[in-house]
Amino acid sequence: QNAPAGACHFRRLFSLPQGRALKSDHVELAADNAFELWVNGKKAGAGNDWQKASKIDVKSLLKAGENLLSVRAVNTAAGPAGLTGSLCIAYQDGGNVSLVTDGGWLAAATVTNGWQTDATDMAGWEKAKVLGPRQMAPWGPGDHGRSPAHIWFRKTIHLDAPAERAFLHLASIGY
Repeated sequence: QNAPAGACHFRRLFSLPQGRALKSDHVELAADNAFELWVNGKKAGAGNDWQKASKIDVKSLLKAGENLLSVRAVNTAAGPAGLTGSLCIAYQDGGNVSLVTDGGWLAAATVTNGWQTDATDMAGWEKAKVLGPRQMAPWGPGDHGRSPAHIWFRKTIHLDAPAERAFLHLASIGY
């Protein structure tokens, strides 16, 4: 978990459906020690408190079709380094979607000009290393983002055929 002082770059490509109205969209992000966030090449915000997630409204920056989240995280001194967060999307029809920091993100130590907008340039990019859950040591139980519970508990299910109906029954105590 120890890393040298310096910057690391992250990005995640994702798609939003056509014709589905957005109600609200925000990113909750924290980095040890600081970060800058771009959405589709436009600077969305920054943060420099690794103990508390920054909540950034990104609704005006998202579009139907492909979107790109880009993050430059800076470790200001040698030691632990990490990035944690989520994109939380709420649709007008009541649906919700979350995209969390996980192994689906790409990472690179060095980048070329336009890395925040050009998702096709894959030179030097590799899958981000997943260190563990948000509350892991050495960061502990700080406020690293208090997004909906489905961000904290996730199970991917692969189906061999399209589902006609699906139900999820979940009980939780104390969230």
